[in-house]
Amino acid sequence: MMEVWNDEYRIRQMDLPYTVKAMVSMGEDGFYNVYVNSRLSQEEQYQAAAHELAHIARDDFYSSKDIRAVEGL
Repeated sequence: MMEVWNDEYRIRQMDLPYTVKAMVSMGEDGFYNVYVNSRLSQEEQYQAAAHELAHIARDDFYSSKDIRAVEGL
């Protein structure tokens, strides 16, 4: 997966622990940084990135829901 960005987020590959597929954080400027585990297959990386982008699209950072509800657990 190549590095991808727009005016709202940037997606990057990174060596993460095997148990972490991807994660997203918000910078102080409100810009989202999506980190996808480079150890995953290309298909898994796309799925993980899509999952994190869905959190951004749903404004989950501003949700008062429990993390289990946000993740659908």
